[in-house]
Amino acid sequence: MTEVIIFDELEEIKMSTGVIVLLDSIINTIGAILAFSAIPFIWYIISKKRIKGFLNYIGLYKPSKNHAHAITIVISAYIVSFIIICILNKQPNGMQTNPFLKIYNTETIGVFCLYVLLYGLQTGIGEEILFRGFFGKRFVSKFGFSVGNIVQALIFAVPHILTFNSTPILEVALGVLNALFIGYVFGYVSEKIYNGSIIPSIMAHTLINILSGLLLIFVF
Repeated sequence: MTEVIIFDELEEIKMSTGVIVLLDSIINTIGAILAFSAIPFIWYIISKKRIKGFLNYIGLYKPSKNHAHAITIVISAYIVSFIIICILNKQPNGMQTNPFLKIYNTETIGVFCLYVLLYGLQTGIGEEILFRGFFGKRFVSKFGFSVGNIVQALIFAVPHILTFNSTPILEVALGVLNALFIGYVFGYVSEKIYNGSIIPSIMAHTLINILSGLLLIFVF
C-alpha cells in the first residue's frame, strides 16, 4: 500500500514537472516570436505610419503552388545540412545540436512531443519572420535577388556563431557554413518559388529543426 502511494506521488510530481516544462516552452516560444518580430514591426510602423499591411510586408500571405520544385530543393539542402550537423554532433566539444535529449530522458512522451513541436515553431516562425521576411525582402528589393539573398544569409549566419563556445576553428566554420547554406536556400524558396511568401520556409524550417533533433536521438 505504501509503495502504491509513493508511486502515485512520484507520478504527480513528474506530471507537475512536465506541466512546468510545457509552460516554459510556450512562454519561450511566444517570447521568441515576439522578439524576432519586434524589429520588422517597429521599422514598418516608422516607415509606413500604419499597422495595416504588416503581414503582407513580411511575407505572411498565401504562397503560389510550386510544391514539387520547392520540396526537391529543401530535401536536397537538408541532406547536406544534416551531414554537417552529424559531423558537429560527433565532436567532443562541439556546439549543442540536440536540444531534445534532456527532455527525452526526463519527461513523459506526451511532454516530449509537445516540447519538440514548440521548439520547432519557436525558431521556425521567429527566424523566418526576421531573416527572410524582413532582412531578405529589404535587401533583395535594394540590391536584387543575387546580392540581397546572400546578404540576408550572411546576417542569418552571424547569431549561429554564438552557439559555439571554445571550439576548434573547423567546427565554427562548418556551423557557419551550414547556417549560410540553409539561409540562402530558404531565401531562394521564398523569393524565387513562392512569390515572396515565407509560409513555406516557416514550415520547412520548423520541420528541419524537429527532424534533426529526432534523428540524432533515435537514429544517430
